Amino acid sequence: MTTAAPAPTLKKEKTAAKLRYLNKKKIRRKANQAAAPKKKKRRVEPGEQDAKVSGGGDRGISSSSSNSDSSDSSESSSSDSSDSDRDEKIEKPEKPEISENPEIPNIPEISQEIPQQPPQLPLLSFPEPQNLNVASTEDLKKLGLPDVFANEISIDANQSFPSTQAHTLGLGGRLSNRLIQIGFESLFAVQLAAIPLLIGDMNDGIRHPLYPAESPRDICVSAPTGSGKTLGYTLPIVEVLSRRIVTRLRALIVLPTRDLVSQVRETFELFAKGTDLKIGTITGQQSFQQEQAKLVGQTDTIFAGGSSKVDILIATPGRLIDHINSTPNFTVQHLRFLVIDEADRLMNQSFQSWIDRVQIALTTPIKIPPRTDAHDALGGTNKHDLMETFERPQRGVQKMLFSATLTTDPSKIRSLHLNDPKFVVVRNEKVEDYAIPSTLEERMIVSETAYKPLMLLHLLYQRGVKRALCFTKSVESATRLMHLLRLFNDQVGNGPTVASFSSDLSPQERQKMLTKFKDGEVDMLVSTDVIARGIDVQGIENVINYDIPLDMPKYVHRVGRTARAGLVGTAWTLVEVQEAKYFKGYTKNAKHQVKKVRPTTKEVEPLMEAYDVALSRLGRVYNQGDS
Repeated sequence: MTTAAPAPTLKKEKTAAKLRYLNKKKIRRKANQAAAPKKKKRRVEPGEQDAKVSGGGDRGISSSSSNSDSSDSSESSSSDSSDSDRDEKIEKPEKPEISENPEIPNIPEISQEIPQQPPQLPLLSFPEPQNLNVASTEDLKKLGLPDVFANEISIDANQSFPSTQAHTLGLGGRLSNRLIQIGFESLFAVQLAAIPLLIGDMNDGIRHPLYPAESPRDICVSAPTGSGKTLGYTLPIVEVLSRRIVTRLRALIVLPTRDLVSQVRETFELFAKGTDLKIGTITGQQSFQQEQAKLVGQTDTIFAGGSSKVDILIATPGRLIDHINSTPNFTVQHLRFLVIDEADRLMNQSFQSWIDRVQIALTTPIKIPPRTDAHDALGGTNKHDLMETFERPQRGVQKMLFSATLTTDPSKIRSLHLNDPKFVVVRNEKVEDYAIPSTLEERMIVSETAYKPLMLLHLLYQRGVKRALCFTKSVESATRLMHLLRLFNDQVGNGPTVASFSSDLSPQERQKMLTKFKDGEVDMLVSTDVIARGIDVQGIENVINYDIPLDMPKYVHRVGRTARAGLVGTAWTLVEVQEAKYFKGYTKNAKHQVKKVRPTTKEVEPLMEAYDVALSRLGRVYNQGDS
């Protein structure tokens, strides 16, 4: 009796507080059972359900539950068969309002409307892609591409020609002698191809016309880096313009960087020596007013034919457009030659709109001034030059495109509106799509990331690599690598003199550093891609890709800094293990044979102690912020 007394008290407490929670919990459980697809498979037609119950309840109902009251088991068929549910069924008579809840009897009806899952069918595979047919010349024309790309002129990169016979290509005696004086013993394939196309046939005693009677054909030249593309257009431009009478802007050379502008100007000044040709540059290094004064002189009076103080202008595209838009009397109406060097880069980057702006300036008709005295406008009273300036038809501009990777996207050349262009490709037997000098040897070293600096030290101190350019992926990486090499040299001594060369340096500092490298004061330059495009640094024997190039065009422009003008060179690429597949893939697709070099542990082990010390000191330097 004493043990049974507290039982009713416990039941009353549960009924007052907990049964409402259990009621809601039961409703939620039944709703979840109705929504679960697997649970609903247990609900069958009433006839089938009776058969299954009589057969022993193969849905997991125990024999003990089947022996209970049949009405109770049928009423609880939609509920869970767990022990907790059975406990709740015992308490159910104390709360009769639960059975009157409208949500409970509706649950079976909702579950019956849920469709059964359809059987899963196997996925059908797509058909294998078929090879596309090569576009015909007619198809290229429909796309707006010149058919010249389907009929290229291929020239062997190993072809050469003695400078003593340069007059047979159309060059005059002065330039032929100048080549010999400077030390050019032979001309290379790209020069043999470009010079006759730009000058035309010339018999002895017949001078070239400054402006041809018919529109000259434009030229697209794709040639390996270091093959002499700059000289290929410098010589014919100087030859043709050397007979001009009045100074006019007749040759415009557009380049992507200031460093290239400085280098090309040096080449023009070298071969224009002894002529009256005036050469100018605009890159933004000087103020806009200073450049205006060098280009056109006074800007107060506007002349119909414009004015110019230079015959040959070498420019970057952004600064060129600034002067076309804002400099009075600056005009390209008298232009005879338009050269776009490193054309792929100029047409791929953000200043593509400059092409359309120059094109509009070229096709703007020359207006005859209302005044009859043209002395001020022409800078002279020569009658022949008067006719040339105001009555010359707008068809004398000859456009020339030069690049090592010009063929990668020829569709971008459409915007230049080339006139019946000739497409010249300088190839060698080793490479077809991305040509490099035939005297260049390519090698690679695959290593773990942590040991890559050690592989570079192996090249410098054990394989005798010197007179080298080392390319990194960023300015910060170049600076850190330079410090590491200097710290290592402090440990072992007798190492190469290393300096960084990046866009952080001013143009004057970069020029000074290149001069030191040429003079042998610096043995290796650690650089970014700032000098990978077109910069010709004499005496480079090795190129080291400390960080692999992103793609094949960048690889070609990097390694092309060596083995120039017929000299021998070596390109080394340090490849991390995870990069090996990617690097081998794009070099193999471009038909490059890169020899793999495997330094042994025995070779590298003597460098380990000094390398660890240098690495530790480098970490302390950067942690202290003294870099």
